[in-house]
Amino acid sequence: MRILVIQLARLGDIYLTWPVVRALKRSYPNAEVDLLVRKKFSGAAHGLSDCDSVISLDTAHILEPICNRGIAGIQLALERMAEMTSFLEDRSYDRIINLTFSPVSSFLVHRLEKKDTVVQGYTRHADLTFNPGYPQS
Repeated sequence: MRILVIQLARLGDIYLTWPVVRALKRSYPNAEVDLLVRKKFSGAAHGLSDCDSVISLDTAHILEPICNRGIAGIQLALERMAEMTSFLEDRSYDRIINLTFSPVSSFLVHRLEKKDTVVQGYTRHADLTFNPGYPQS
């Protein structure tokens, strides 16, 4: 089983995610648990031994074309985001837990989820409207 925990908020939020990762490892000891964080705050995940890998999302690199070129940079920013999501898509996560309330994270989860992926947290419906991602009973 592969589990992705997404925490794209700030430094303190990453520390508050540690108990979630530890609980997942206790509940699923054979699972691979990855944590996705912003590159700027990835240091907050150092020492979290229950995490199999910390994946850094370089938001500055992704958003730089938009900041410097405005609308003309959107295509390059989307290409940079696609590079990151293709790597994550290849991981084929069985469960995704999105702890970040943001449009970016909800669209990212929507792109990564497969037919049988269990999603907890924010994502998008097929028509791209917001979906709070509560697990089905």
